[in-house]
Amino acid sequence: MRIHLHTLGCRLNEAELSRWSREFRAAGSTVVPSVHDADVVVLNTCNVTADAARTSRRLTRRFHRDNPTARIVLTGCFSTMETDTASALPGVDLLVENNQKDRLVPIVLEQI
Repeated sequence: MRIHLHTLGCRLNEAELSRWSREFRAAGSTVVPSVHDADVVVLNTCNVTADAARTSRRLTRRFHRDNPTARIVLTGCFSTMETDTASALPGVDLLVENNQKDRLVPIVLEQI
């Protein structure tokens, strides 16, 4: 499985992305730099400001437009706090709430 990882927001989100990259690789997946090459896109969202939430929505739509066959996984504060809005975005296949982030990689591998 080819995975593209992208993050918005705080340093914690960046650190999580780095850990997920290692975990996906250890599980046999390939982490790719471009959404165009991905089977799965994981977006670690932000909701600290209205602009951050808007950027989370915009990027989700753009990723779906750029690669409509990719499965999109949203996690982070936007997808946790705005569950209905996040799940209704085009291409979103899975939401992983903040309290499940430690298990994101196995959740994605089991459910996607």
